Amino acid sequence: TKKSFVIYPNPASDIITLSLQHYTSVQGILSITSVLGQNMISIPFATNDNGIYKHQLNPSSLPTGIYYVRLKSGNLEWTEVISLR
Repeated sequence: TKKSFVIYPNPASDIITLSLQHYTSVQGILSITSVLGQNMISIPFATNDNGIYKHQLNPSSLPTGIYYVRLKSGNLEWTEVISLR
C-alpha cells in the first residue's frame, strides 16, 4: 500500500522533504522530537484543498541522531522516523 506520509531523503544531512497525502484538507502541527522525547521543532502545517502537503525543511540546527517527525491534526496523526547525519 502507498504510504500517506513520507520523508526523503532518509537518512539525511541536508534539506529534507516532507510529503503528506490525505483524502481531505487538514491542518495541524508538525513536530520533530528526539528519541528522548525532547521537542526540537514545532510548526503549523496545512494541506491544500486536495489534501496534499509538501514542505522542505533544513534540519541543520539539529544534532546528528534519530528523530520522530509527527503531523498531528485533531485525532489524526502521522509519524515517521528520520535519521540525521
